[in-house]
Amino acid sequence: MRVLRVLISAWVLVQPAAYAWTGGIMPAFLVEDAGGAARQAAGMTGGRVLDVQTRSAGGQPVYVVRVLLNDGRVKVIQIQGAAPSALRER
Repeated sequence: MRVLRVLISAWVLVQPAAYAWTGGIMPAFLVEDAGGAARQAAGMTGGRVLDVQTRSAGGQPVYVVRVLLNDGRVKVIQIQGAAPSALRER
């Protein structure tokens, strides 16, 4: 588990470079709740989270996060949540 946390921490540091390299596709990890989606969106953009809404797609939660960027624009990011069955298996 500790190794996984270290890898995730390292990935958060390189995400801005990965974002630029992939032409704007933001890779994301599955999150467990709206708070995790908010933290991930803020870390990915460097902005301030304005709102998080939870929607469902195929039985899985999808978090729609609105982020205020440093230049004043608002960016909407969709982050897929972990399936409820995956959370129960822990």
